[in-house]
Amino acid sequence: MQQIQKGITLIELMIVLAIIGILAAVAIPAFQDNEVKTKLSQVRSALDPVKLNLSQYYQKNGTFAGVYWKATNLPEGVSMPDEVEPTAFAVDGRAGSSVTITFKMREVRADTIDGKSITITGSGNDKTKSVTWACLATPPGLDAIAQKHFGCP
Repeated sequence: MQQIQKGITLIELMIVLAIIGILAAVAIPAFQDNEVKTKLSQVRSALDPVKLNLSQYYQKNGTFAGVYWKATNLPEGVSMPDEVEPTAFAVDGRAGSSVTITFKMREVRADTIDGKSITITGSGNDKTKSVTWACLATPPGLDAIAQKHFGCP
C-alpha cells in the first residue's frame, strides 16, 4: 500500500530555515547601511545652511576672520541635527583665508562613526570670492560610508 505524505519533512524544514538565515544575513547589514546613509544625509543637509552662511560671509567681507561659532550661537536659520554632538561642534574662521567646521557624530553607528571628529575646511578664493569645501582629514577607523558622504580622502 502507498502512504500519502502529509506535512513537510525535516529536511524540507531545514532547507527553508537555511534560506531564511541566508536572506537575513544579507538583508540586515544592507538595511543598517541604508539607515546610516539616511542619518548622514540629514547631517550633510543640516551643514548646507552653515556652508551657505559662511560663503555669503566670505563674499561680503573677503575673509573669515570674524567667524567663530559654537552650537549655542549659530546664525538665524541654522540648526543642529540630532546626530551631531552639540558640545563638539565648532566653526572657526579666525585664520582669515580658511574656515573649519568640526563636529562629532552621535547615534549613527556606535563602533565606526559615533564619537569620531570630522573636519570640513572651506578655502576662500580672493579673485572669485568663492569658497571651496573639502574634508580635511579622516579620523582613524571612520566608516567608509561616512568618508564617502563627507568627501574625506
